[in-house]
Amino acid sequence: MVAWRCAGRAFAAVVLAAATAVPLRAQTAAVSGPPAGTGSWTKTFEDNFDTFDAGKWAKRWACGNGNELGCTYQDRMGTAYEDANVYVQDGKLHIKTERKTTRGKTFTSGVVTTSIRNTGFMQKYGYFEVRMKPASSPGNDPCFWAFPLSKPSAEPFKEIDFAEFGGRGGVVATTSHMPGLGNQTFSKTGNWTSDFHTYGVLWEANKVTLYIDGVLQPGSITKNVVDEAGVLILSDEVRKDNGAWFGNSDNFSGPIISQVDWVRVWKPSGVTLGGTASASQLPGDVFPNPATGSCTIRLTVPTAQPVQLTVVDSRGAQVWAHTLATTPGTNLLPLNTAGLAAGLYTVRVVAGARQLVRSLVVSQ
Repeated sequence: MVAWRCAGRAFAAVVLAAATAVPLRAQTAAVSGPPAGTGSWTKTFEDNFDTFDAGKWAKRWACGNGNELGCTYQDRMGTAYEDANVYVQDGKLHIKTERKTTRGKTFTSGVVTTSIRNTGFMQKYGYFEVRMKPASSPGNDPCFWAFPLSKPSAEPFKEIDFAEFGGRGGVVATTSHMPGLGNQTFSKTGNWTSDFHTYGVLWEANKVTLYIDGVLQPGSITKNVVDEAGVLILSDEVRKDNGAWFGNSDNFSGPIISQVDWVRVWKPSGVTLGGTASASQLPGDVFPNPATGSCTIRLTVPTAQPVQLTVVDSRGAQVWAHTLATTPGTNLLPLNTAGLAAGLYTVRVVAGARQLVRSLVVSQ
């Protein structure tokens, strides 16, 4: 299985429950919000796509290496990603997928993530909602999903697919990907590409459930649930599996355009979720960057406490690990890079449930 990809690929994973016929509302009225009877909620993220908000979204893949601009990851599988293929028009985000050769890839599409330098939105658990009209052609895979940034992109990622629509058509799947534990998924059949629908996922510590237009769908995920905060992603791609999920991309007909009306996220009121960006990120930075010989980690902590400092290379191998003491307030922690080969590294400082993750370029 290729690392960190929206891959419910519900039929290659363990199918927990194939959805039976549960009537949706006769019309696709724009319902929104966490389901009734689940307590009170606080909205933590919202974009209605009146314009493209570069303060919320980046038109690039998240790196998995600390959310920084040093990432060079741009294309994947058989699809290249271009800024021009993502745009806002008529109050909706458009993602265009086409058979167009770019950088040696047969297809071209677009992606947006909330992986923004130092300020990106991340959350673990809550209610995650998208109202969208996915486009479908053999081989494509529009998806609203999330994954953590805790590992280099070369390693398998935890990943949760809130609403994924394979190009074979007629199915929306919700999937939890936990490396080493197997993928858990359930799906709902229907004609999802002809109109807008509201897809809401209630992501809890031990359960994941799906609502479509406010109606709870049969099936749920009750084991191997992703347990780490992730950035939000809206994407499409084109691949070929001859019918299992994507369909035969030889028959792809485009361009096709998926449209997104809104994305909204809530957390239970009065609850601090360890995965929200504001709750989980330590304030700090690494400078100078690029570094030659040495650099300094500037870190702010509320109380004196030991912190775990690790450095990993671009392949995910740990090259440095130490426990350091800190004092209340701003700390300047030296990092000797003289023994490191030139390249891209990830610096991670963990203090209790919070962490600082930054990319570091080492030059000689």
